[in-house]
Amino acid sequence: MINDQETPSPVVQLNLLEEPARFDEDHRLEAAVEQRLAPFGVTTPHSYRFLVLDTPEGLVRNQSVYERLLRFRRATRISVLCLLVGDLPPEAGGGGESPALHRPALLRTASVGLIWAADLKAGGPRGPSARTGTPDPQALRTLAGLLLGPELFDRVLQRLTASCNGVAAPGLRLLEYDLSPAARDQAWGNAAARFVGQPSYGSTSGPHGKGGAASLPEPLDRLAGGKGSGPAGEYARGGPLEAVRERCVEALRTAGRARKVLATQGGLVSGRGSDGFTMALDGARSALGDYLAQVNGVVDLGAQPPGVVEVREMVLRLKELGLDLPPSGVTPERAGEGLCALAEQLFDDGLTLRAVADRFEDCSARMMPHQEDALAEAPGRACPQALLAPGGGGVPPAVGSLLGTRALTFLAGALAGLGAWPWGAGTAAVALLVLYGGFLTSRHLPGDAPRARAAFGGRYVGAQGTLVLLGGAAGAALGTVLGLPGWTASIALPAGLLLAWTAVVRAWDRAVAQIWKDSGAAAVQAAVRALDEVLDRAVRQRWWAETERIDCAEAARSVSVVLNTLADLITATADAGVRDEEQHPDPDPDADDPLADDRWPGPGDAPELDVPSWMARTGPAGRPLRARTPTGHPGPAADDRPPPWLDRQSGEGGPDLVPTLSGDFAELVRQSLAPHWDALRGGHAASGSERQVARKARELLEVAQRHLLRNGVVPAPPFAAPARARSGPAGLLGLGLDRVVEAAGPNAVQKEVVPLVSTRQLPLLSRDPAAVEWIRFAPLAVRAQLDGRGTDGDGGAVWTSSGRHAGRLRLTPLRSGSVRTVMAYHDPDPGRDTHPEHPVAAPEPQVATPAAPAAEREQPSSGSDPSAEEHTW
Repeated sequence: MINDQETPSPVVQLNLLEEPARFDEDHRLEAAVEQRLAPFGVTTPHSYRFLVLDTPEGLVRNQSVYERLLRFRRATRISVLCLLVGDLPPEAGGGGESPALHRPALLRTASVGLIWAADLKAGGPRGPSARTGTPDPQALRTLAGLLLGPELFDRVLQRLTASCNGVAAPGLRLLEYDLSPAARDQAWGNAAARFVGQPSYGSTSGPHGKGGAASLPEPLDRLAGGKGSGPAGEYARGGPLEAVRERCVEALRTAGRARKVLATQGGLVSGRGSDGFTMALDGARSALGDYLAQVNGVVDLGAQPPGVVEVREMVLRLKELGLDLPPSGVTPERAGEGLCALAEQLFDDGLTLRAVADRFEDCSARMMPHQEDALAEAPGRACPQALLAPGGGGVPPAVGSLLGTRALTFLAGALAGLGAWPWGAGTAAVALLVLYGGFLTSRHLPGDAPRARAAFGGRYVGAQGTLVLLGGAAGAALGTVLGLPGWTASIALPAGLLLAWTAVVRAWDRAVAQIWKDSGAAAVQAAVRALDEVLDRAVRQRWWAETERIDCAEAARSVSVVLNTLADLITATADAGVRDEEQHPDPDPDADDPLADDRWPGPGDAPELDVPSWMARTGPAGRPLRARTPTGHPGPAADDRPPPWLDRQSGEGGPDLVPTLSGDFAELVRQSLAPHWDALRGGHAASGSERQVARKARELLEVAQRHLLRNGVVPAPPFAAPARARSGPAGLLGLGLDRVVEAAGPNAVQKEVVPLVSTRQLPLLSRDPAAVEWIRFAPLAVRAQLDGRGTDGDGGAVWTSSGRHAGRLRLTPLRSGSVRTVMAYHDPDPGRDTHPEHPVAAPEPQVATPAAPAAEREQPSSGSDPSAEEHTW
């Protein structure tokens, strides 16, 4: 929305110079006012300010319009400032009566002021327009545009009503401080191109670009990646998936318990647990096959694209499989908030409008429920068919090193061979024990353990027996060399038998471990976990929060469409250039060459204006201000040169101009998207808001263009964020502030102010210098930069919201008797409602001349020679 904090209501301009009857009915006047307020985003302001363009004789003729303005919508505060252009009619002052300005009584209030500019050209080229001709459009538009600023409007009205009896003639020196039209149009187009960016054909940002779809805010990140708070699929207890998976897991647990029993000494001696181990593994493989079939069914179901089968039917089929999906916890309102946050994040990152649209297209693609093509083969890779066969699971790892077991066997034989005589008997006993252990191992090994049988078969037993004999010989030799007594054998033999049995048990434990590897039980466990992951991926990609993700994907795609539409609209508007609100009229081809009269009036053209000593007597180059005598015919077409009271300083743009205008476009798009975000936050379909966004963007583009034309580029547009920093004139215009100080500073030369008065108007002006009111004004946007440069030493400057105008305005009141109050007027429609404070009392005008103020009573009458009065000051 447009920032309206502490912003005065806009000034409404009504032009009564052409077809004043357009405003002579209440509904037509209200429609005109609403039309002029609409671009400002205001429907019912807290106060009304009206700038009315009229002629001196139109004040009485258009009283009905003024009545309607003063009671407009019964507002509590209404301010009216009338800019009167042109001179008094030739018949004014006839019948022995001195010329005077007739003012209706209803306009003699503190809320109404009159500025009478009889000569907008101030005696410049072509002079004042004839009374029946059209005032110079360029000068009129410039002066009216200056008074459209609410700050200057209020100050002028306050000075008029406080010191000038509500009526004054203006004098003006105005500096237009802005970009040249060519630089403005070029900067406008460059900024639009920089902000919009180049169109892309397909998404090119990628999923992991900066600020892209990979860095989505919550809850979009959860929806795009299926990152729920828990598992995507919760298996309903008792369902087919739960039953078959639990059967497989329980069979693996049984096989694990049987393995532990088989690995004990009891399993070695009796073979307990061998048959249970084999049966449990067969059951696990059978259940794993069923579980694989169930997972394949879920994956095949997810391979169907969204829309082929209704969501409800899909949910029912998943429930039949035993898969119950938890709620996502993401409401449409939260999804809309996430999309809005994503847009703010992307704009803050400085991405172009087209790039932001691409990122939303990527977000929509990631959000849409889909199943990867590779997932169709994932169950087969997680659980190969070979794993379901007995002994499946691939080639088991080789048996580890048996060096420890062999060392124990050799040591057992050595202990049994100590002593001179019984070494042979002890070694034989240890060898028999080792051979018996090998026999038990070979007998109790399951038949589907070929690698274990090969590792612990006959060769292994023979090698162990050989180690016992070698150890016994080594022990006997050692005993002989050391001369050990015979009783040593009674101690060494039991120790050797114990070590031999330890080696047998150790070998059995290694054999059972190899059986587990050969059986493929570990591979079955890994297949169950892999199938769980496949099922989880399938559910996350395709089924989890399907409705929410589809809605969010469509919303993200709608944002992308809206952004591309805005990009096209901004590009088309920028290509058209900054359109002026009022086009200058084309010159008349039959008129005289405007350059033929391109001079200031010469000494023989007209007499010099007889102005008071405190008024400017010379124009540019020191030439005297002269007035041309009206001819009574429409004057020639006005030239394009500015009037003498207007100076222009045009910049070609600074280094910050294009980036600043690009930022203004970003703010414009942010404000334009407000209806779309409101629709998404409300959980409603956003298709109808696209037209609202486009309409809002067109309105704001018109506001931006109007702002550039009226206020320039230095002040921020009304839709800009208040906290956004903005460069100054040097960075935006490429201009300094010396001319602004010269035009609006306290030390500015007052005599350079040009009076906008005509020859016939001059005798009606007050000759008292103390009665003159001075108003100086400068842009508020440069106030901080003007501090310390002597521009606000007297504290009387008016700081305007416009950034284009700076200068001084002089208000010269009319002398006593020059303004006559019309108490009533003829009403062609007696039944028409009139202002309650000023009812129609008589069919003919009644004029009352107020008593002269004390300061004016001693002055000569208006009919005396003005030149004679000049010497009395």
